[in-house]
Order: sequence, then structure tokens, then C-alpha cells
Amino acid sequence: MMKTKPSKTRLLQMGVAAAAFAASFGATAPASANSLIGDWSAARNDTMGWTTFEMSTTAETFCYLTRVSITETDSGNEMASCEVWRNNSTGKWNLTAFLGATSDADVFCGARCYNAWD
Repeated sequence: MMKTKPSKTRLLQMGVAAAAFAASFGATAPASANSLIGDWSAARNDTMGWTTFEMSTTAETFCYLTRVSITETDSGNEMASCEVWRNNSTGKWNLTAFLGATSDADVFCGARCYNAWD
């Protein structure tokens, strides 16, 4: 799958939205959730590319970012992001950590999944 490098503004928007969403729920389950499926993490250190992990199936579940930590993106070509996305070809939620350049940048991403219904 071809991915494009997100803009710095888009990365900031994603990070702020993820932090606000995670902070609004804290460590407890959202009201519509019945049970925790699990927590996942993905990271990249100093090396350009994607690290992706499959999480739970998308049927009757939902997943969201719980942590975004980006360090040393101190030049114009250093980009980093975290993403939770549905892979329609596998039917699973995925967590991806992305670094846009091989440099001193690091990215750590956390995600959590819940059953949506009983």
C-alpha cells in the first residue's frame, strides 16, 4: 500500500485529537463498551519506514490511540505519526508507527481495543 507523508499540521491535529480522546476516557472503558480486548504498541527508532501490528477484528469492535510520543523531529525532513486504521482486506484493526526519514527521530504509539457489543 502506498502511503504519503502527512503534513506537520495534520500530524499535530492527529496528536491533539488522540490525546483529547484518550484523556476523555482515562483508564476506564467507554460507556458503550463491554470488555477490553487488549492494548498494543508500535515504535520506530531512528529508521525511516512503517511498523504495523494487526490488532483485533473490526466486526463489533473499536480501537483508538492511547499514546503518541514523538521525539527529535527537529528538522524539516523529519516526520513521524501514529495511526489506527481498518484494513478491509484482512478485517482487522491495525496500529502503525511511521518515521519519514532515517535520522535521530523516534515515535511510540499505543492503542486499545474494546468489544462494542455483547
